[in-house]
Amino acid sequence: MNRGLRTTIRSGLNKSVVDGEEFSVTTNYFFMNKSPNFTLHQYRVDFNPEEDSTLIKKHVLRSQEAEIGYYIFDGHMLYTSRPIPKEKMELAAVSAKQEGQHRIEFKILIRQVKTVDPSSPTVLQFYNMVMRKAMTLVGMEELGRHFYDRGAAIRFNEDRLELWPGIITAIRNHDVGILLCAEVTHKVLRMSNVYELIQIFKSRSRGNQEEFVS
Repeated sequence: MNRGLRTTIRSGLNKSVVDGEEFSVTTNYFFMNKSPNFTLHQYRVDFNPEEDSTLIKKHVLRSQEAEIGYYIFDGHMLYTSRPIPKEKMELAAVSAKQEGQHRIEFKILIRQVKTVDPSSPTVLQFYNMVMRKAMTLVGMEELGRHFYDRGAAIRFNEDRLELWPGIITAIRNHDVGILLCAEVTHKVLRMSNVYELIQIFKSRSRGNQEEFVS
């Protein structure tokens, strides 16, 4: 998988094979089926009062899905495959009640930015956001920037460790078109919390305070 390396091919270079023996290979790249009539619409979303938490903004906006239709929202920009009837839409919504806090009444302003050009990098960004949303819907959990399956975790009780299987995905433009790359990955997690670790280190020091502090 490409992890940041960028190469440039000089103009006019033909990378197709002119000699050799043809054979089949299997890769972890998959073609993305595209609808010929697909159009991506981009909108800016502002909240009044302002809210820094993307999670809260997503929860509040979700209550307005009947007005907006299906969408993808990254905390600032909203994307949809169908245009919202109004170029400028004002909505009112209330946040969910959180422990120790009151509900907040928000005014949401949705303004049309543009219809995204099919060749724009924004389209690839949208595809990757859709993939991340799909990972969440099938029950996988995001740790860092990748998704893992808690339900399939392998426990090593003696070492107080868990091994979570996961997947890395990336959708990018390639010579043959837009491809999805999928890789298997794993995450090692401690089963002990910080307090338990302190107690373990303390017991190993056998009462020697200087050794424990070091």
